[in-house]
Amino acid sequence: MKKIYVILSKTGTILSHIICATTGEPTPHCSISLDKELYRMYSFGRRTAYDIMNAGLVHERPDKNVFGRLVKTESVIYEIEVTPEQYRRAWEVTKAFWMEKEKYYYNYIGIVLAWMKYYPKVRNSYYCSQFVACVLQEAGIKVTDKDYLAVRPEDFRNSPMLKEIYRGRLQDYWKMVKRPGD
Repeated sequence: MKKIYVILSKTGTILSHIICATTGEPTPHCSISLDKELYRMYSFGRRTAYDIMNAGLVHERPDKNVFGRLVKTESVIYEIEVTPEQYRRAWEVTKAFWMEKEKYYYNYIGIVLAWMKYYPKVRNSYYCSQFVACVLQEAGIKVTDKDYLAVRPEDFRNSPMLKEIYRGRLQDYWKMVKRPGD
């Protein structure tokens, strides 16, 4: 069996505080990683640490960009055991997104409409929980009965398929599991 990781986090940015206040979600940002050390975390978010409007598909690491700047980021890390075939498919889906990353944008419209429980498909546009759910669903990994368009961070938190392995500062987890020399 292989493992895939779903990371829920709260950076402490103004946007993070607004989402928490309006949704009640304690950890509003979702990322997916195919390695326990989180060297390859993928999500939809800011492409640079300071520009909220320049957002889309991003490669995240606990020590780079937004997470590197915001070292007090709180996180909950979950793992799910998958078959080697599901893992391979998850990697292929993620790689296909990444190879065309310039065509994908952050789903600002969708995130506003999600507050009203309306989940339209916006072409080439995702927000973080939609992307993570899409990768998992395309790989044949079922963590919720919802369509990926309607998945929210709470759906990952409440999924019996996901096992919590860490709760605390993302930087502390990183220091605990990072590879020697990094």
